Amino acid sequence: MKYLTVLLLMAFLTACGPAAAPANPTPQVEVNSPLPEPESASLSNSPLETPTPNSEPSGSEAVAPTWNSDPTNLVVSATFCCGFTTPLVRLNYIADASVWGDGRIVWVEYDDQAGRQVLTDVLTPAQLEAFLQQAITAGFFEWEDRYADQSIADAADQCLTINLIGQAKQVCQYVQGAPAAFTTLYETVADGAGATGTAFIPVKGYLTATPVDLPPDSNVPVNVEWPAQNLDFSLSEATDGLWVEGEILTTAWEIINPNWQGMILQEGEATYQLSLQMPDLSYTEPPVAN
Repeated sequence: MKYLTVLLLMAFLTACGPAAAPANPTPQVEVNSPLPEPESASLSNSPLETPTPNSEPSGSEAVAPTWNSDPTNLVVSATFCCGFTTPLVRLNYIADASVWGDGRIVWVEYDDQAGRQVLTDVLTPAQLEAFLQQAITAGFFEWEDRYADQSIADAADQCLTINLIGQAKQVCQYVQGAPAAFTTLYETVADGAGATGTAFIPVKGYLTATPVDLPPDSNVPVNVEWPAQNLDFSLSEATDGLWVEGEILTTAWEIINPNWQGMILQEGEATYQLSLQMPDLSYTEPPVAN
């Protein structure tokens, strides 16, 4: 009985003693303290990774067109020439529109009497960029080089050329077949691309006076008399072509524009047709000036 009492006393004391610590204790957290965040929680507030320079832009990102801004660099050219016509037309034809790197633009407006007015202005960088972006958006650089309806003969090619840094392309249309946006782009730049314009005044041109033999009973009208005495210059001096400037150039320019496709001039007993080729503007470039 005494032995049993001792055993019961020892069991009671063991139960009331401190428990043994576990091998890997769980950290205790105070009730009122904030819970520690998991390691991945901070990622939601981290800045997005910056794309590497070689990353391709997404389809929704527009890439601004860039061009060589050198004033001598031709960025845009629009021509509609010449088909089955006389050599004089090719010599006198000036591009419907030309735009250079500094924004300078020269374009031609035609009237119902076969006359023309040549205008010039300077496009702002925003105006030029808007036109080039319009071309890119329309898919200009993915179009075919030429669209043609060969069922019609002796027509002229209508061509639009755009030169950007890293890409250049010319698209031509013979009669029809090009995307509708081609006509829109062509007409936009041929109308000045938003510029107002003032009269273009040439400073140098290549003048050629081609003699015309008219029979005495010819009913071909003589359009104008060449003022040889006032200018102290005879058209006979330009039958092989001659670079001119100043008053001679201005007079020839003003005579040609109202009927640039062909008019008859008279000087004394002789009759001529005039052509005037302008550097960087004419469809047929003049000879290199000495």
